[in-house]
Amino acid sequence: MNWIHKLQIISELTHTTGARLRDCDESWLRAFPWMLYLLTVGRFSPAEIKAYAVHLRPYRRKLPVVISKERSLERLRRLNRVDASRLTEDKHRFYTHCEQIGLPIPEPWFSTQSNDPRFERLRQMRETDLITAFPEHFVVKSRHGAYGEGFVAFASNAGIFSTSNGLIYTPTQLLSWLTDLHTGPMVVQKRIFDHDALSALSRSKTLQCVRLVSYRDARDLIRFPFFILKLVCNNNISDNFHGGLSGNLIAYGDRETGTLTGAVGIHPSGMGLAELSEHPESKTTIAGFKIPFWNEARDLVSMTHASIPDLTTIGWDIGITPNGPVLIEGNAWYDPPLYAPQVLSDEDWLLIFGRRSTAITCASDNSNT
Repeated sequence: MNWIHKLQIISELTHTTGARLRDCDESWLRAFPWMLYLLTVGRFSPAEIKAYAVHLRPYRRKLPVVISKERSLERLRRLNRVDASRLTEDKHRFYTHCEQIGLPIPEPWFSTQSNDPRFERLRQMRETDLITAFPEHFVVKSRHGAYGEGFVAFASNAGIFSTSNGLIYTPTQLLSWLTDLHTGPMVVQKRIFDHDALSALSRSKTLQCVRLVSYRDARDLIRFPFFILKLVCNNNISDNFHGGLSGNLIAYGDRETGTLTGAVGIHPSGMGLAELSEHPESKTTIAGFKIPFWNEARDLVSMTHASIPDLTTIGWDIGITPNGPVLIEGNAWYDPPLYAPQVLSDEDWLLIFGRRSTAITCASDNSNT
C-alpha cells in the first residue's frame, strides 16, 4: 500500500464518518495522525479502523494497548509454538486428536482430500446409498479456514440436499462438489444446535459459540483470561462477527459464573461499536443471562488444553448443546478483544498482547500523541 493510497483511505474514512468525529468531540486534525499511525506502524486494515474506531479518543482510551490483528499474531507467535499450532489450525488434525482421547465433537464427521477412509467409503457408494449416508442436517467448512470461511449448512430431504443459501444438490452432485480439488480440503460434520435457552435468547437456530480463551501459566495451570458469547442476528447462518458488519453481536460477562453483563454491535453510523442491553430482534434482556453448562465448558477447555502442552494460549469455540458443551474448534491465533476491551484485565492485556515491539500502551494516553 503506497502513501497516496493510505491518504486516500484516511480521507474516505474521515469523510464517511464525520458525524462520529463530532459525536466523540474529536477533530479531524487530531484523528488524522492516529489513522496514519494505525495504517502504517500499527498495521491496521481499513476495516479494523472502521470497526473498532481506535483512532478516536473515547475508544482508544478503553484499551490498555492498541494492537491490530496482524501485530497480535506476532505476539501470539512468541507465546505459541508455530509448529504446534497445526493441531488447532488444521481441523482434520484437531478432530482426530479429540476423537482419540474421547473429547466431545460434532459427529459423525469426515474430511475430504485427507485420505480419510470414511470419505473414501462414501466415494464408492451408489447414489441410493448416499441418500442415507448423510445426516438430516450437516455442515461443511474449510479444513484450514477461519472467520467462517467455506461454511455451508445443508439439509437433507427426500434424497435432495439443499443449502442455507438456496442451492440444491443431488447426492452425486454433492459428492462431486466435495471431491473437486477447487473446493479445497473440507470437513463435514453433523450439524449441532444450541441449548434451548441460548436459542431463545436470539430466536435463532444457528449455533452461537462461546469463545473461551485459556492460558497456561508458568506452573502449568490453566486459567481463563476472558470469554465472549457470539449472538446471531439477521437470520445469519454463522455466528461470525466480522467487525460488526455481519449484524451479529458479541456478549460478555462474568468469567467465573458465565453470567452475561452486556453486549456490543455495530454502531448505527457504521463506525465503532455500540453497547446493547437487549437482543435487537428477540428483545430479550442480555444482562443476567447465564450460559448453560458453564462449569462443564470450563472443565472441557481445561482438559483439552492440557492435552496440547506446546501452546500457551488458545481461543476455543464451544457449542453449548442440550446435552452439554461440544468442541467446535481451537484457535492458536485468536483476535485481541478490541470489540470489548473490558473483558480482559489490564494485566492480561499486557501479558498477552502488550509487548512494546508489537503494541503501543495507551493507559496514559493524554491525546497529545
